[in-house]
Amino acid sequence: MEALINDGTLFWGSGFTDSAFWRAQNVSTNDVSTVGALPGNTAAGQFQFGLNLTDNFSGRTFSQVGCFNAGIPGVVQVDQCANGNILSPATGQGNNTPFDVWDDVNFTMNVNVPEPSLVALLGLGMLGVGASSLAKRRKSRV
Repeated sequence: MEALINDGTLFWGSGFTDSAFWRAQNVSTNDVSTVGALPGNTAAGQFQFGLNLTDNFSGRTFSQVGCFNAGIPGVVQVDQCANGNILSPATGQGNNTPFDVWDDVNFTMNVNVPEPSLVALLGLGMLGVGASSLAKRRKSRV
């Protein structure tokens, strides 16, 4: 999976590495054309997947998230966790699609941001360096 910026530049790429997984459960059939023939917005199955970053040009760092994998007891740690439903198109409700099936995907990712206390300490350090150089300059004039 790739995430692109508006100009087509690769923002990040995700794939199946380490603890990554894909799991789908279909209610009645594996035949996509049968799923597409169901009345609009009918759920034909569910899926869960966990992916890890393979490329990251976003300038951000991500912490892993816990992701429930129905095929493995417990929670696994991945960079991106998602789940959703496999649905038949609801063309009468404005969900026109050229595909026999579509899905609603919910992603979870955690972006690491600096702690406010870290930013405050950095600011105080910069003020200290500025005050120190100002004091040296005054002392050298005397």
